[in-house]
Amino acid sequence: MGIISELLLHLQEDTSKVKTVALGCSEHIHYSGIMEVKSYIDNHPFVSFRLTELSNRAGMSRSFFCTLFKEMVGVSPIVYSNMSKINHAKKLLRQTGKSATEISYDCGFETVTYFFRVFKKVEGLTPIQYRNRSQRRID
Repeated sequence: MGIISELLLHLQEDTSKVKTVALGCSEHIHYSGIMEVKSYIDNHPFVSFRLTELSNRAGMSRSFFCTLFKEMVGVSPIVYSNMSKINHAKKLLRQTGKSATEISYDCGFETVTYFFRVFKKVEGLTPIQYRNRSQRRID
């Protein structure tokens, strides 16, 4: 009986952020819980999560969940949640005429300032610069 030795885990849209993970017995047992939380985050990019809520969903202690999530996905649950929100924001910036402020709240960010800071950290552009660049590519 073998254990899955390697898995490719994709972080949303960006395939350059693929992480290969060697799973041990303990990680293998908890793999489905981590993947269920990852999927839940992906499907709810507008929700502000608490680590306790996510770890309970996975059926793990908060500390163990954070360690295992980072080991399997490559980033912490909060960073992953922010990346999911930014991917959702990018789609809204491309497909709607909503303001960056509206989009920040639609994506579950509590303040516009934090949204801009996270967006720029992830994308290297402000949301407005991203929208302008995306529109130029369409034209």
